Amino acid sequence: MKTPAWDSWSGPGISFTQVAGFADIQLDCAMIRAPLPHGLPPAGKFVLEGDRQSAHPGPQLVESANGHSNAVPAHIMGKIAGKRLLLSIMSPGIKKANYILVHGGGPGPFRCL
Repeated sequence: MKTPAWDSWSGPGISFTQVAGFADIQLDCAMIRAPLPHGLPPAGKFVLEGDRQSAHPGPQLVESANGHSNAVPAHIMGKIAGKRLLLSIMSPGIKKANYILVHGGGPGPFRCL
């Protein structure tokens, strides 16, 4: 089976989209933007370093968070396994979060208060 490339992935409370060499990760109450490596890494495993922002009650859209200076570092570990993307996200101020996303699937983030 062919492994999907960086593209669009989503699951409960999260979406992951490739935009101009970056991963845009939209969460219920935050967004993360991180540079992507060129091509998929061997064995589908990767580590990304990016910025997490929370501008207002979610979901956080990349467009709405631009220009806000409350960014904190985010560490993302992932593995692409067939049509699933397994993500672990760590960032100051939040507990480590684990997600299972499906290539081209939904649902994505929900509004948080």
